[in-house]
Parts: sequence; structure tokens; C-alpha cells
Amino acid sequence: MDITAEVYAFLTMVYCGILMGVLFDIYRQKRRRFRKIKILDSIEDILFWIIQAGVLFLFLYWSNYGEIRMFSIMGAIAGAVLYHYTLSFIVVKILDIIFSAIVGSFHIIMMAVGWVTHIIGMGAKKAGGINFFHRSKRN
Repeated sequence: MDITAEVYAFLTMVYCGILMGVLFDIYRQKRRRFRKIKILDSIEDILFWIIQAGVLFLFLYWSNYGEIRMFSIMGAIAGAVLYHYTLSFIVVKILDIIFSAIVGSFHIIMMAVGWVTHIIGMGAKKAGGINFFHRSKRN
């Protein structure tokens, strides 16, 4: 492997480390915002790390045909550390705003659905008292 290929592989793995950091922050914020049942959290953890391993191996394949070399591992670690200390704070703030908007929108939609069902229920209750098919007792 010549030096340009090694530099390309290293920089690709730095990008992989940054991408893995972004995915981790997305997962961390999602988990902080949307708590679930503990067993589902465990399953999500396993699936997340399987996906992260898939991303890592995909980048390894792209950068140097799947060869695991020390500079590839160091590139991924360097990318993750670089992301963590530079961009992570900004991405977490942006994700917090996005998830707050999603939760707020969902809350507004659920309130509107509740109001509509309440109005329909009140109308049905009032209409239930009216006897449309009333027969007079004429014989």
C-alpha cells in the first residue's frame, strides 16, 4: 500500500469516527428524550452497537478493502475524539432543539385530537338524546 492510499484510508477512518460520534449523540439524545421499558432499551443498545460495527466495517471496506490496520483504528479513534471535543456540544444542542420541536408538535397534535374527539363525543351525546324515529302511538 503506498502512502497516498494510507493517507486516504486514515482520513476516511477519521470521517468514520466523526460519523460514529454523530450517530452516538443522536442515539444518546433520543434515549434521553424518549424513555421506554428497560428491556426495549437493552434491545436498542444491542441494535445500536451492531449498526455502529456495521458502519465501522463498511468504512474499513471502503478505505482499504477491509484490512484492519493500526492507522485505520487510530483514524477512527482520532475522528471520534476530534468530534467529541469540537462539534459534539453543537450537535447535542441542535438535536435537543429538534427533539423538543418533535415532542412539542406531538403534544399539540394530541391536544387537537383530544379536543376533536371531545367535541364529537359531546355532539354524539346530544344527538343520542334525540329520537329521530319516534313513532306516535296512534292505533
